[in-house]
Amino acid sequence: MARLAIKPGALIFSFMVLAAPLQAQETAHPLDPLSWQEYWSVLEVLRDAEHLDRDTRFSQVSLREPPKALVWAWSPGEPFPRSAFAVVRQGKKSYEAVVDVAGRRVISWTQMEEDEPSWTGEEYTALDDQVMEHPDFLAAMERRGITDLTFIDCAALPPGYFGTPEEQDRRIGHVTCEDVRNVRNTWARGIAGLIILVDMIEKKVIRVIDEGSGAMPDVSADYDPASIGDPRDVPGPIRIEQPHGRGFKIRGHVVEWQKWRFHLRSDQRMGTVISTVTYRDGDAERRILYQGYLSEIFVPYMDPSSDWYARNFLDAGEFIAGGLTKPLLPGVDCPANSIYLDAVLSTDQGRPQDARRMICLFERDTGDPSWRHFEDGVEGRNKRDLVVRSAAVIGNYDYILDWVFQQNGSIKVRVGSTGIAEVKIVAEAGAAKKSDGAIDVRTPPAERADAFGHFVDPHIVAVNHDHYFNFRLDLDVDGTTNSFMVDRLVTRTLPPDHPR
Repeated sequence: MARLAIKPGALIFSFMVLAAPLQAQETAHPLDPLSWQEYWSVLEVLRDAEHLDRDTRFSQVSLREPPKALVWAWSPGEPFPRSAFAVVRQGKKSYEAVVDVAGRRVISWTQMEEDEPSWTGEEYTALDDQVMEHPDFLAAMERRGITDLTFIDCAALPPGYFGTPEEQDRRIGHVTCEDVRNVRNTWARGIAGLIILVDMIEKKVIRVIDEGSGAMPDVSADYDPASIGDPRDVPGPIRIEQPHGRGFKIRGHVVEWQKWRFHLRSDQRMGTVISTVTYRDGDAERRILYQGYLSEIFVPYMDPSSDWYARNFLDAGEFIAGGLTKPLLPGVDCPANSIYLDAVLSTDQGRPQDARRMICLFERDTGDPSWRHFEDGVEGRNKRDLVVRSAAVIGNYDYILDWVFQQNGSIKVRVGSTGIAEVKIVAEAGAAKKSDGAIDVRTPPAERADAFGHFVDPHIVAVNHDHYFNFRLDLDVDGTTNSFMVDRLVTRTLPPDHPR
């Protein structure tokens, strides 16, 4: 029986040359993503039903999957339904829409009463003018010696919800600003201690909170070669070659490799979606996993100050404007023997937009043995993996997400975090230290500028925070009647008279 193992792990990057992209295919499978024309069909159907005008905005347009039983029972060549799901913003109201794409009709149009749709791309800067003109904001900036706002950029982000009266029945945004002059990495140029609460629907400033002061530190956190010098040279190139071709096949969105077979697509909210995974056992094709994908990334920051405590982000639920995953960089994100899958995503207007190189696939020889044993001689097996990789990018963080299919019947999900730190600007140049380098204990820890983080440069503290990755795994190992078992090691003390 195939054994499924889901384990976290580290990532290894290979630096190689460009590989040609694999173009997105037309729909040939019930779980294929919406095509370019199907996006337009959704918009036309909503327009004809008088649910669409020039001011309508979309948080999401994506495939509405058919029932699982239909998908498992479907065979190539058979017809299948095509429906789309959309989250629609119209003024103060939001709706969930389901559209029959093939039948060109609205199946349902339901107002959202409690839930809030994800942030649209427009909302990040929608209230810049109101903030920049507010007298309390101008006074806070003047206290910092900033009277020219030409190079000050602001952005509204969705904060954590705490049920306070001013949050009730409102779509709240927390606006923070930064001085972007002469730097590429603006994350180290935030206006410290200043947060502006705004009502995104009423388009007005609720209040300005100012707990900071002091001028911007004169440090650079740029990371480009012109700022830091040439990156370290690693001598001796490593080449990856497959002279007899790739060991996997891909037809449309269906991948076959070794004994594995699965459907693969890119989704605007969830990124890589792996579906209908089977494993060939002799003449039988055994079901393993109906579907797996990243469902959420929760990132709470641990600084209690007013401009930080509400930063507990739902990365995959709130920040999907333009897609959760972003284009991969050939030769850096993926090795030379990779192929790439493109995607079609929706804009704020719900219109389709091409997204190149959203997923890469490649075979990997790690140099590790799959199995070996020595008795009278050495016997062993080489190890080869199939890697499905994407990169989710949310603000300052880049997440590398791998689904690794192995020859022994295991699937591993690996997550790597890279990018740059989100930092807090402080008046102190660094932690108070004694002559021997130890922290001066006379300064109470709670009063230190780095009480909730670590100095990474003079006046710059990287704030402590966590990343919680949640995956949805719909396992169908040999059918839908599965159970989950947990084994835990428990300490047992043997009797005193036992030899061990």
